[in-house]
Amino acid sequence: MSEKSTSESLAAIVIANRVLGLFSDEAKSCMSELLRRREDDGDPFEFEKYIDDQIGAIETRNEESRKDNVLMTFLSSLSSVRKSL
Repeated sequence: MSEKSTSESLAAIVIANRVLGLFSDEAKSCMSELLRRREDDGDPFEFEKYIDDQIGAIETRNEESRKDNVLMTFLSSLSSVRKSL
């Protein structure tokens, strides 16, 4: 990974790997670079927390989306029942 990549962009590759299963080799390189930056350069970026927080936010949005879909399906079925009465 490039030295010019931000720590957030490196973490985004890791997140894509964990959530979508993409970029496996790149995600390993990104984690290595994030760790190197912390140990060698003193980068204060808390990448583990950032990654966990972002994944948690994605999971929350997905759960909310699923609930919305269930609600819309239910309301749609009520509308169909009402029309048949």
